[in-house]
Parts: sequence; C-alpha cells; structure tokens
Amino acid sequence: MKTFTHIALALASLLALSCVKEAQPEHNEETVTVQYGVTVDTPTKALGDGKTANYVWYALYRADGSLAKAYEPAKIDADRKAICPVTMVRDQDYKVVFLAMYYEGETPAYTVDPEAKTVSMPASAQANSDNLDLFYGLDEVVDFQGVQNTNITLNRIVAQVNFELSEEAWNSLGIDSSFKSQIEISGAPVGMSLWDGTLSAASLIPYAKSTIPYEERKIGTVYCFASRNGEQKVDAALSLFNDSGTKVKTASASAVPVVANKRTNLIIH
Repeated sequence: MKTFTHIALALASLLALSCVKEAQPEHNEETVTVQYGVTVDTPTKALGDGKTANYVWYALYRADGSLAKAYEPAKIDADRKAICPVTMVRDQDYKVVFLAMYYEGETPAYTVDPEAKTVSMPASAQANSDNLDLFYGLDEVVDFQGVQNTNITLNRIVAQVNFELSEEAWNSLGIDSSFKSQIEISGAPVGMSLWDGTLSAASLIPYAKSTIPYEERKIGTVYCFASRNGEQKVDAALSLFNDSGTKVKTASASAVPVVANKRTNLIIH
C-alpha cells in the first residue's frame, strides 16, 4: 500500500512540474538601452541659424507602426548635440523618430501627435519667428541585436521665405524702427508623417502679424514644410504695418520655389 502511495505521489509531482514548465515562456525578452548621439545639422544659415532648436523630441515605433514609447525631450547642448536613450527588445524591428525644435517651457513649437505619427504647423504660427525652424531624423532598426551606441544627424525639413524691399521702396517708406508684418503661404504642406517623412497635402497657412527685428530692407520671413528632393511652388502674400498699426505696404508673389534647408528671397519693388 505504501509503495502504491509513493508512486502515486511521484506521478502527481511530475505532472505538476510538467504543468509549471508549460506555463513558462520559452524565451525571455532581452531589452537593451541604446544611447543615440543626436547632432542637429545646420549647414545653411537661416534667420536663427538653427540655434533656436533647443530640444529633441523622439519616439520608438514597432514594425507594425504602433507606438512603443514617446520619450521625454532631450536637451540640445551648445555643440548642437543631444543624448537620447532608447530601450529596445532584441530580434525585433523598430523605427526611431527624432525632431529637433524650439520648446518654450514644456510646449513645442510644432504640434506633434505620436499616435497619428504626424508633426504639423501650429495653428498659432507667427510670421518673423525663427522658432519655427525644424529638423528631422529617422533610424530604421532591423532585427535589433543590442548595439548600445549609435549616432544620427537630423536635417532641416523646412524652407525659409524672406521678403525684402528694394532700396528705392525701402527709402520711400522711411521706416527706421521695428514694424510688423503678416504673411500667407498658399500651396505648402501643413505637416509631415513621422513614419516616413511624407509631406501632407498643400493648404493655405496664415502666419499671424508679429514684429520683425529691425534690419534694413527685410520686411518678413516665414518657415514652411518643403521637400528636399526637388522644388515645389507656393504663393506668398505679405502685409506690412507701421508702429501705429497702419498698413503701409502689400506684396505678393506666385509660383515661388521652396526647397527644404534653403532660403528663397523675394525682392519687393
């Protein structure tokens, strides 16, 4: 009787152990944190020379496009660099997306929707603001094997449109202090896909009236999304106001070529 009992207990123990083994995963997911060394590339001088971008916003996406994590923005240092740690699971595919832009406190200059994977021109965009400079980078990670350090350079994905008066027109207005201008750009994309850099459909973008620092003959400047792969055409219109708020000049131009990381200067007569 004792022998039978011992055998029965032994079989029960083996059965229980078998159940425990079946409940355990075959492989443990191994995570590794990658330290991305991010550099903001500013080869073309713009109104603020790219130096208004003070933080890097970044996020990790899975291969199916779902958001794994949107990270806290990383501060850009004096050398235009930032360190962005990202944690990934081995043997998986990912996309890591980066945006360098201006932050006022915790508020970014552009509207970013991590779930929709888009970045858009803010509804409150103002003319004459170098805070709308913007840089983008994408790292496609295939079959991640645990590399711990990598570097990426972010490139400017906006164009700059500047309005300047001819010397004769400038002298006729007699402006010798700061003034305000209001600008509309028609035909420019209002945003971009974070997933692959595809630009959105073109639209009308109104840039609110704002002061432009006094600089002889320059009367307005804006940033807009633009392609790096070829010229696109936009229409631009400007209204210039003096210190008392009186409109003193209007100007417009059609089929203005714009290219990301380049400036287009319009001379108004």
